[in-house]
Amino acid sequence: MNNQKEKSDREAVSHRAKELATFPATVSEVIPASNPGEPDQARVSVDDAREPYNEIRVNSALRNSCGDPVTLAKGDHVRLR
Repeated sequence: MNNQKEKSDREAVSHRAKELATFPATVSEVIPASNPGEPDQARVSVDDAREPYNEIRVNSALRNSCGDPVTLAKGDHVRLR
């Protein structure tokens, strides 16, 4: 029974680590919104990621850890979680 609990604890720690993983990336392009009132999108190149995961699009209008609005610009270095 003790082995079962240890295995469960290891799996829980592993799951939390995956949730908290961050990946360095760079904004490669800002794509203007096609409709007014919608946020621009940013094409982000994820460092050291394999195809098809090395480029993603995210809304350019975000909030920082303090809750203040920020926008992404070409060349910005970001960390994705």
